[in-house]
Amino acid sequence: MKEVACFSALLFVVLVEGQTSQPAHNVQCYKKTTDFDEDFTCTWRPVTPLQNATYKLFYQAPGQHSRHHSICTTSHTSCTVLRELLITTRTIHMWLEVETATGTYRSAELTVCLNNQVKYDAPEIKKISRSSKKLTLWWNKQSEEHRGAVYEISLKQLDHEHLVQETFETNDGQNTQENYTVSLHLEHNTNYEVMIRRRAKQVEAEIWSDWSQIKQVPTELDSQPKVKWKVQKLKKGVRLLELMLEEYSRNATFGGLMYQISTSPVPCWHDMDIVYTESTNYKLSIAASTVNVTVRANNSVGVSPETHITIPAQYLDTCPENRSKTTTNNKKRMELCVVWYRLTGETPKLADENHSTVKSTSQAFEIMNAEMEDFVRYHYFIYTKAKRGKQQITDMCPVYKKEGAPRSSPGSLTALNKTHNSAVLQWEPIPVSEQRGFLKNYIIYILGPNGTETVKVPGSQSNFTMQNLKHSSVYSVHLAGQTSVGVGPNTTETFQMKPNPPTKKGLPSFSVVTVTCLVAFFLMAFCILIVK
Repeated sequence: MKEVACFSALLFVVLVEGQTSQPAHNVQCYKKTTDFDEDFTCTWRPVTPLQNATYKLFYQAPGQHSRHHSICTTSHTSCTVLRELLITTRTIHMWLEVETATGTYRSAELTVCLNNQVKYDAPEIKKISRSSKKLTLWWNKQSEEHRGAVYEISLKQLDHEHLVQETFETNDGQNTQENYTVSLHLEHNTNYEVMIRRRAKQVEAEIWSDWSQIKQVPTELDSQPKVKWKVQKLKKGVRLLELMLEEYSRNATFGGLMYQISTSPVPCWHDMDIVYTESTNYKLSIAASTVNVTVRANNSVGVSPETHITIPAQYLDTCPENRSKTTTNNKKRMELCVVWYRLTGETPKLADENHSTVKSTSQAFEIMNAEMEDFVRYHYFIYTKAKRGKQQITDMCPVYKKEGAPRSSPGSLTALNKTHNSAVLQWEPIPVSEQRGFLKNYIIYILGPNGTETVKVPGSQSNFTMQNLKHSSVYSVHLAGQTSVGVGPNTTETFQMKPNPPTKKGLPSFSVVTVTCLVAFFLMAFCILIVK
């Protein structure tokens, strides 16, 4: 018998046993690949919903009018039929019977050659890229299919009705992923929507798959994220970092935009902490030591350039009061990481950072002590890994291997706000690199008409108000820093106090008037006594 081309057709259910007909349409039987031994999928969709229906699919070979075969019975609107149960190389007749509470319905017959019926799954667009006005799409080849396919792409500019469609073919091969670059040049700063479908090559029946999902096409992310940040003081071993990101344009965020925020871990452990967020304001906890933050934006067509931020370590001036409680003896023999910085200036360089993996705090101090220099301040942080690999600080403190007296004097000593009996001393602190030890005090020597007075103020202070000075007098002040080892060189400032302020409108002061009145009173009394 001569074979006929396979095709899909509408099946209209006709009445059996005198009931009103109920059509079931879009009935198809097809393979999902071009493989000869592939099983078949048969689907149908009733025009109106049917409650508690049973579907039976039959086929009959030509010339066998009295013999037919039931190949599928189900309550669903699809079923899988084994190839062995069907005649696939010749034309057959197929029909569907529907049993409901109100009767049984039978469709019209479908004449089809099943071997040519191939319908692929709808493609799923995995990735899109937009660059230099070109749009490229990636998707997976039909599962277990080694042949190429015919594809159709539909591209629509947002807010426009006009569709641009392109048809192309892919090559045979074992590759699992395919891609295509649309020939149309995309307009700058314009959004699009794209979808794709496919059908098998080298078969007579041209059955298109369903369309893929609609993929939204934003514009490229040409600029790096603009980031502002602020960090709070250390609290319970961590700091709260707030990142404030400037929003991208509406065209760049079309279809959604995600920020990827990566923070460097403690140097001993190399696993990056990565979070994704759609928010332009994000808060995260970071370590007390130096933290490097990388921010980049992602939309569906690409990735922006990266923004790099370095959050300096928070250094303490003195060891915390509860340090003895936080220092661990590491009884569980957990791995510790010690990070220490050489504080040669206000902002240590990368070369000033050292780190090592240790088993105990005593081992950490041994390693640091071997590397440290005398009279140089260091600051260390000791971390351990808590549950789920989270880093937790156990100890942090500034430290010297050996202390000495300050090497230089305070800078820019100045007497300000001078009056007839007071003045404010102000100075610049001795730099950490010049202190050569923990600065305990500033020693102030005040030399004036009444001798020398010595005053101590805390090392964290950079001003002092002198009281009860003598008007119009000249004072000489010497200022020096002091550590537990000794006092460093001093700096000197000489100044003169203002004169005693006059009374209002040039009148004599109250004391002068009082003395004058007393003298006049005694003279008058003396004169009266003589007259008498």
